Amino acid sequence: MNDLASRLLEAVRRGRLEATLEELAQLFLGLAGNLDLAGTAFPFPVYDEICTEIGRKSAFELLAPQQQAIKEDHDIVILTEATVQGGHVELIRDIADASERKIVIVATNLYNGRKDVVLPALAKHKRVLDVIALEQSDLLTKLRTVQSLIANPAAGRIIVMCHAHDVVAISAVAPVANKTVLFFHHCDHTPCLGCYLPHAEHIDLHNMAFDTCRRELGLNPGYICMTSRGDNIRQQDSLYAKPMFKSITCGGEHKLVNFGYPIEYADVVVELIRQRKGTHFHVGPLRDSFIDKIHHALDAAELPRDAFIHVGHVSGFREIIGALEIDLYVPTLPQAGGKALIDAMSAGLPVLVHENAIDRLWGGRDLVYPQAPRWNDLATLRPAIQRFDDEVYWREQVKASRAYFEQNHAWALFKQMLDGNGRLEGHCPPPLKAYRPSHQVRLSAAALAAGN
Repeated sequence: MNDLASRLLEAVRRGRLEATLEELAQLFLGLAGNLDLAGTAFPFPVYDEICTEIGRKSAFELLAPQQQAIKEDHDIVILTEATVQGGHVELIRDIADASERKIVIVATNLYNGRKDVVLPALAKHKRVLDVIALEQSDLLTKLRTVQSLIANPAAGRIIVMCHAHDVVAISAVAPVANKTVLFFHHCDHTPCLGCYLPHAEHIDLHNMAFDTCRRELGLNPGYICMTSRGDNIRQQDSLYAKPMFKSITCGGEHKLVNFGYPIEYADVVVELIRQRKGTHFHVGPLRDSFIDKIHHALDAAELPRDAFIHVGHVSGFREIIGALEIDLYVPTLPQAGGKALIDAMSAGLPVLVHENAIDRLWGGRDLVYPQAPRWNDLATLRPAIQRFDDEVYWREQVKASRAYFEQNHAWALFKQMLDGNGRLEGHCPPPLKAYRPSHQVRLSAAALAAGN
């Protein structure tokens, strides 16, 4: 890696900026797609140094495309794309609502390969001044455009929420020393650019990344909690399992199949329906072939297909929980989603959490309340579900879930942390929980990986 970095730095010194941007982007795309590196720390600050040099040498003041400057004071949120509705997009909405200034969203649209279907909806947000999607074909022109937007005197704080390989976003903000730059380390499960930006505040969004960045990357990260809003909360006197027990999962298919794992989502759905004789909902995009697989698993277990309901790709997961009067949240596996977990706890929803056998970062155990029931294989899943036969136990879980949210993820706390740029005095992430994965599942996962 050091030889490669030296060669790229020399290319920058010789003015080969476009070629270096392209090679860096492809490098980190490859690293992000390498499942052997999932959850692995990547302590190589030299690549952020390369981005810094590219940003300094871009000469954007002379060569950036001409554009109408935004005159109203604003903050800038830089992302790569917004092709799906998910936690990433919901966090941007939270930032827009919580920031003192309105925001301008800049999408680098790195390779112009997919349509940003969510950007038009973000553009209609009352706290969003403008959404700028960069359509230029070359990376250097995109970089110069972003730099000119940042240099606008009306632009205040810069919040970076880009993908791991986004050389345009990182090269644009790396040299910035006269404005507050927050690097939101949300691509914390793969090697990514941006962790070592020289002038930025490195912000982690949960305790697992915060701990890893301190121990393995040698950083002093800031912290801003994820949050959720909504008044519809499962109260102590809420109806339980009426007319039947209803569970729900939220997340795209990629969180269910991104890497080989010995326990399949279809097996979990079967156990939920078998043990509670209820209905399981899934919010998020699933292909027909994936749904067919779940139906076949239900057929084999002699359970009704209509006990699994695919809600599809929609926004407002928090509102869906309330409208359907859900009794239990079951995170995606093997990769649990963070924002959906917070939404579930904000609604006072019990969470049944999996101890991921490959890495604790993937399972979400550390994000949820300490009393949440856990499971690590199918044998421990069954009794964990059966505990919800007891209505008293369910009500205790409702209370614990909401209390944890109010203490650690409340909207007011999120706003204070954002206002403090991740350095709110006296506030740090909740401590990590005990991690007890199944060693048998871990061995099986290793065998799957070796076979591939």
